[in-house]
Amino acid sequence: MTKLDFVLVILVLTNMFLTVVLLYRFLRKSPRKKPVFISLLSVFFLSVLILYPYRHRIRKRVNNVAQHMPFRLFKNHHCNCERSSLPRDDYRTKHRPMAIRATGNGYIKTAGILNKFLRRKKLVEVRENDGYWIPYLTHSSRHLTPTANKRLLELGQRFRSSLKETENKTDYFVVSSITRTQDQQKDLAKRDPGATKDKSTHSFGVSFDISEVRSKASCKKGMDALKKILLEMREEGKILLCPENDCVHVTVIR
Repeated sequence: MTKLDFVLVILVLTNMFLTVVLLYRFLRKSPRKKPVFISLLSVFFLSVLILYPYRHRIRKRVNNVAQHMPFRLFKNHHCNCERSSLPRDDYRTKHRPMAIRATGNGYIKTAGILNKFLRRKKLVEVRENDGYWIPYLTHSSRHLTPTANKRLLELGQRFRSSLKETENKTDYFVVSSITRTQDQQKDLAKRDPGATKDKSTHSFGVSFDISEVRSKASCKKGMDALKKILLEMREEGKILLCPENDCVHVTVIR
């Protein structure tokens, strides 16, 4: 459970409890209406105050839930990444050697090593930001090296900035996988024949996958913007690219 999920659960439970208590007092003990109204209004404004900093992430999550409903509350296109539309940097000769050099061979074999790297600040928590969203991850965790996290933030900011004057200004891309331990990688390889069987760059904390762009407007415009920024950052020597069947694998160089 993320920090946002925890805050939302606490707020919902608190609001439910206070509402029940106040309604009970109103119906059973017949208090004056004004104090009850003021109490409910206070709870509402307190909730708004707490949730306001998370408004962008809440909107994205609401949109994501709406996509899986029988009826669509919001028009939100799923624009899948196209495998052949981006250049491919060879995984074995470029991505993996770069991951080893960038981390001093900091291979994350176990959850214990991951936690040790977190304590030593070799890894940091990845948080959602304008331009990208991270769904619930089943085979990886929300952690990257500080440099890789910085590049993901940059990618999201440049992507959103390139669309700010267009109908696609609220588009965001989905980060579907981040850092995996060796065990998580092996488990994934059993389920997905296309997954890396040996050491993955995901197990060095310098890689993440982008699976799609979510858009309320034009898929083409959103995807073109993402490809443009990916290519620019590749040419600037900041990232390596490896288009896969259902995502774009990104490894951070520096």
